[in-house]
Amino acid sequence: MTGFVTRQDGMGAPPPEHEPQLTGAGVAASHRGPSGSAELIYAAATRAVRLAAWLARPQRRQEWREEWLAELWHRRAALSSMSAWNANTAIALLLRTLGTLPHAASTWTRSWSFDAMLQELRYSVRSLIKRPAFTLIAALTLAIGIGANTTIFSVVNTVLLRPLTLHDPAGLMMIWGRDATTGAGAAWASFPDYLDFLERNESFEDIALWRSLGGHLTGDAAEPQRVKIGYVTANLFELIGVEAKRGRVILLAEDVADGEPVVMLGSAIWRSRYGSDPGVVGAQIRVDGVPHTVVGVMPDGFRFPEDVEIWVSLTRQLTSDGESPSRGMHGMRMMGRLRGEITEELAQQDVSSIAGQLAVEYPRFNSDRDAWVMPVYTYLFGEVRPVLLLLFGAVGFVLLIACANFANLLLVRGADRDQELSIRAAIGAGRGRLIRQLVLESTILALVGGAAGALLSVVALRAIVAAAGSDVPRLIEARVDLTTLAFLLMISLLTGGLFGLLPALKLSRVDVADRLRGQGRASTGAARTRRLRTLLVVAEVALALVLVVGAGLLVNSFWRVASVEPGYASEGVLTVDLGLPLPRYPEPSAVVEFYERLTERVRGLPGVAVASAAYSHPVNPGWTTSFELGDRDPFPPGAGPEANFRPVTPGYFESVGIELTRGRTFTPADGSSGSGAVIINEAFANALFRDAPNTDPIGVALWHESWFGDEYPSEFEIVGVVADVKFRGLERGSAIAMYFPHSQKPMQEMTLVARVAGDPMAIVPAVRDIVGELDPELPLERISTLQGLLDDSVGPRRFLAQLLGIFALAALGLTAIGIYGVMAYSVVCRTHEIGVRLALGAEPASVRGLVLRQGLATALSGVAIGLAGALYLARFLDSLVFGISSSDPLTLVVVSSLLLSVAMLAVWVPARRATRVDPMLSLRPDR
Repeated sequence: MTGFVTRQDGMGAPPPEHEPQLTGAGVAASHRGPSGSAELIYAAATRAVRLAAWLARPQRRQEWREEWLAELWHRRAALSSMSAWNANTAIALLLRTLGTLPHAASTWTRSWSFDAMLQELRYSVRSLIKRPAFTLIAALTLAIGIGANTTIFSVVNTVLLRPLTLHDPAGLMMIWGRDATTGAGAAWASFPDYLDFLERNESFEDIALWRSLGGHLTGDAAEPQRVKIGYVTANLFELIGVEAKRGRVILLAEDVADGEPVVMLGSAIWRSRYGSDPGVVGAQIRVDGVPHTVVGVMPDGFRFPEDVEIWVSLTRQLTSDGESPSRGMHGMRMMGRLRGEITEELAQQDVSSIAGQLAVEYPRFNSDRDAWVMPVYTYLFGEVRPVLLLLFGAVGFVLLIACANFANLLLVRGADRDQELSIRAAIGAGRGRLIRQLVLESTILALVGGAAGALLSVVALRAIVAAAGSDVPRLIEARVDLTTLAFLLMISLLTGGLFGLLPALKLSRVDVADRLRGQGRASTGAARTRRLRTLLVVAEVALALVLVVGAGLLVNSFWRVASVEPGYASEGVLTVDLGLPLPRYPEPSAVVEFYERLTERVRGLPGVAVASAAYSHPVNPGWTTSFELGDRDPFPPGAGPEANFRPVTPGYFESVGIELTRGRTFTPADGSSGSGAVIINEAFANALFRDAPNTDPIGVALWHESWFGDEYPSEFEIVGVVADVKFRGLERGSAIAMYFPHSQKPMQEMTLVARVAGDPMAIVPAVRDIVGELDPELPLERISTLQGLLDDSVGPRRFLAQLLGIFALAALGLTAIGIYGVMAYSVVCRTHEIGVRLALGAEPASVRGLVLRQGLATALSGVAIGLAGALYLARFLDSLVFGISSSDPLTLVVVSSLLLSVAMLAVWVPARRATRVDPMLSLRPDR
């Protein structure tokens, strides 16, 4: 024993009956000392022991208190005999009583000895093995809930919780351009704008610029490979605080017009293409045909920005021809790091002021442009964060439903163990021992369920990564790692402990006298647990309804989005992305010639009705550019909206099925040497002539900057109007767009589109051969169908609806099992009552109706509570639903009816079983 040790020197402890005289006035009368204050302190010490006794185990409480009080008495007597009893020694004695607290608590620890715990563990395992059906059902129930939660936690942890590879990301801000006319917030920056912001800002330590484009790796033994290239200013790496894993990053001296061409490799390319060879640093490779020296390899997992695979100098690429890039080419993104004392609000004021200055100085390009800042974390995860949190909340509901079912199963099993628990109580097992045993069994079940959930999580996570890997940042890195396993272990222990404790508290109330009189739980216990089990089922129904309503809203929204007319005919169209390397195709005329030859040869393939090429196919949002309309411009000078820029070859509108509403389409005569021609969409025409809607736009002149020299026109005549296309997404309205002949606006990156009679993928080998003949080093990329691209555009919404639908089905299944279990057990408990009713002449239909009404009442209670919860929580789905309200009455009615139907099906089997009760058997005395 810690603290004091009982004397064994002949001065034994006083008899228990004398113990009350050791405190207060009794002590003062028996042991007169020199100090009355010492007696008061001694009395306080004895009272402290009495209070501490309440921390001891009930079985040892009296013994423990007598032992400590006797020790106090002996020490006080010894001090008095030595004339050392005074206030100071009394205070020392009082302080020594602090040791009573841990010692009293240790009486519980001693009762949980290793041998006792091992014995209870073996007993629990044997008990579960004896009932394999119960063990399997309970473990699988928890496996569904725990596995779903573990899967989504792994996704959330990888995407949202895992630290970014960027240094101090809280201080990084995206600087966006904004179209002041349309309010579009994703307009990008031009290189001259970047230089002005870098020079004039007072809020940022530094600002970097980048853009990402497709390109080619050649110049080594491996096959030509299409890669995503990050064209970046050299200060980007210092700005985000990332260093090379091997070698170094691009230097500022190399990020100039005449700088040495250097390249940095991503770790994935370094491993897959170069076999992790450290000697590749310093080697020469060709990027788009230009020799580059490899100066470094980036760390594992670093793909910033936008899943880039290699990095080269942006400034060198834009200024190598000796000319400054146009201020109207808004194709790049800016990011800056805030100074220590600058807030986001101050930075916003700063960039808005700079944008205003540029609007005055460069009205032709900037009068309609504003600027705004956005935290880089929002830029990377802003769209996916609410979706992942929604899924995490949904699987939380599934876990709660599974836990309610688990608790119900434990109550049912406990009812069958009434005799066992009564016998254990009769031979001396206290209630605490019974609770501990029952909680240990539930915890073992939860751990088994957690192990099964871990296996389920591995499979589910692979499916999720395969289905949505490219739509969610960093999702491809998701794994069931140690953090995920720790989370799984935590929720398994909490599930087993918390949801096993409630049934344990209920079942441990064993009345041994009733059992000995033959009144078991079959007659009294069922009534005692019925309300608890019914409440659990009501909670299941309510949670399931909330989850199914959310799934119903998203499924309905997805169906409505998928039903939107896109403005083109997507069936039977092949799409192939191509990118011509600038060094091999430096002249725009060479680019035009290549695509003319390609489309002409593909057009001659069997089964091809028409073939063309486009810089932005109908599913690609593309990018915007400015324009002017001369004397007929309805907008103030420089204040018109930007239009989507779409160079196409002849036959494009026929290839993708875009309807021509007025005028004509492009012909081969619309070449670089001819007068400029442009086709606009209906949204463009409506914007131009909103005050005169019947005005014919054909023949109106439009001005757009030429990027390729004086031989290419800058003034274009509107020759046709086509139907609107929802290339910004089926959920958004049609943006204004203008289509140019590719021969007048040559672009190196184009998409081949071919309308085919039959399966479009069947002509892929022939297309590959044609491209190989035209350019053997040119790889094809993203070979797909237009319908496939359209399906991919609604992929995130489909994925969310499918995943939430799976969780909703799991919730429905678990709820049905829970309702069935409660009603089946209710029928068993009421067998005697039902037998009496049948013996007295009750019709089977009335007995069946009795059970059905009970089940319906339980389900209706859950539906009523669930509807209130659904109406409250559905408002968080406002940003995710399309075409309907988050409180859509039809969805609420359909889901409620579905849940009630499932409940009635679950109740029907116990109700039928009730009508088959044999009155003679149910009335036997041993029942």
